[in-house]
Amino acid sequence: MQFPAFTAGGLALLLSSVRSGWLALAVGFVALTASAKLKFQIRLIIFSIVLGVCLIPLATMEPFSNIIQGRLESLNNVEGDGSANIRKATYAELIGRALVSVVGNGIAGSTYDSSILAMLLNLGWLGTVFYAGGLLMLLWIIFREIGFNSDPFLSAVRAILIGILIRFPVNSPMTEESGIALWTFLGIGAAALKYYKRHPSEDDRAIYPLLESPKPTQMR
Repeated sequence: MQFPAFTAGGLALLLSSVRSGWLALAVGFVALTASAKLKFQIRLIIFSIVLGVCLIPLATMEPFSNIIQGRLESLNNVEGDGSANIRKATYAELIGRALVSVVGNGIAGSTYDSSILAMLLNLGWLGTVFYAGGLLMLLWIIFREIGFNSDPFLSAVRAILIGILIRFPVNSPMTEESGIALWTFLGIGAAALKYYKRHPSEDDRAIYPLLESPKPTQMR
């Protein structure tokens, strides 16, 4: 049932009005492929080809084809895209106020379709420094030890986070359903790095000789 499930999910993504999700998936896939070992890279490429073969017939059928074609045409005509024009107008209207907001309006204030505007207007510069600083520290912890590639799931976590981060200027992936994904994978990534520092593989120990060796189990 894997391919039917992936095909249904891919079709749902193509029908989505949130086109930044397409960009997030593409960038995340490239990041995952680039960080994976050769064997896994080949599997990813073959999987993508098979998934594309399954999706193309569905995407060219009615009523899906009209919706998907309209989404694709809007990518080539940004000036005529309504949502893109709204975002541009929102930035033009609010960016000046956001840059001089010191204390912000509070987390119960208005919602914005941009994490940058949301942080500056709701938290102000004082809150943004601590909030964004904590977020950057978590990302630094997860991405600094790039040598830990023996676990493909950790590579997937990093790819997911990259896909989420590129949506910050045009979406607000820090809250609601998107926020669940962001903070869950930040936590998983930080926990994985902590685990592998205490229990490194032989390859990781060769790259990072100062890693802790596994402690022998004591009999009680």
